[in-house]
Amino acid sequence: MLRKHTGDASAARMAVDPELPAEVRSALRNASKDLLHAADQPAPQLPASPWWEAVAPVSLGGICAGVLWLLHRLVASRIDNEHPPSEVVPDLDKAYTVVSNGLLGFAVVVGGVGLVAAMWRVLSATAMDAGMREVHQAHGRYILPEELDVRAARLLARAQRAITAVLRSRVQAEDLIDHSRNRLQLPAQEWEIAQELRDYTQRAKRFHQQADGDSENPSLLELRQAGRSALDQSLAGITRRIEALEGYAAEVAAADRRYAEWRAEWRQVRELSDSGGELLELVARTARDDLAVAELENLTGTAATVTEALTQALDAAKDAAGKALPSPPGAA
Repeated sequence: MLRKHTGDASAARMAVDPELPAEVRSALRNASKDLLHAADQPAPQLPASPWWEAVAPVSLGGICAGVLWLLHRLVASRIDNEHPPSEVVPDLDKAYTVVSNGLLGFAVVVGGVGLVAAMWRVLSATAMDAGMREVHQAHGRYILPEELDVRAARLLARAQRAITAVLRSRVQAEDLIDHSRNRLQLPAQEWEIAQELRDYTQRAKRFHQQADGDSENPSLLELRQAGRSALDQSLAGITRRIEALEGYAAEVAAADRRYAEWRAEWRQVRELSDSGGELLELVARTARDDLAVAELENLTGTAATVTEALTQALDAAKDAAGKALPSPPGAA
């Protein structure tokens, strides 16, 4: 029975077509899950025009500003219609004027706040809409772990771990192995493997749907056996490819360890070399000049040995790369 992956795909991540622009790949990796649809599902719906986001704040601000303006006019008309000026409260007219002007100013402020809020929501929606359009246009050029069955998801996770280990290695950062080739070809390898695993999952699903039943017809049983064999061979081929990547990652890890040891040993050699004069004097006092010369020659030989060991580790990593990565086009 084919089991569709529903968990964390053994830490498998979404695979993205490396030929997509960098900003689109970034938008895909940062997109929420509800915006990412499998290739056999419809593309995510695009939102309505971002200008609709302005309706609520403009309406609310307009209503509040309108009410305040009406109150302002009501107070202003009270002042205009009162003849002669109030004798009961001498400052009543002045108070009405202050209230009227305050209401008018408050109405302007409320209206302005509504417009600012509307523009902020429009700009935010526009930026979000741009990101959603990038995700929409990239539909079918990414593969979700949920599109794979359990075995395929685990294999993708293994490939991704190996690729990540190489790209994050110290020897890769220091360009001691083929930095540019790894940056170009390893993401392409991940994408090709993910596509093959998705195709395998889809073929396996169709096979199991067609093979359901208890028929004992020899011809049908033979066809089922042939189908299972073809699926197993397909998965075995993908597995060998991933194992080559894992072998490359293991050699790079060994080169990383040797590089760290080399740096520590080289630092010690340099420190000893810097104090070579003192060492020579010390040795000469105790075992004559020829012993001092031999000791200094030993330091030089140690440096050469360390360098040679690092070179061998890097060569092993490069040999593994030759097995895991295809040769560049046009290479002899």
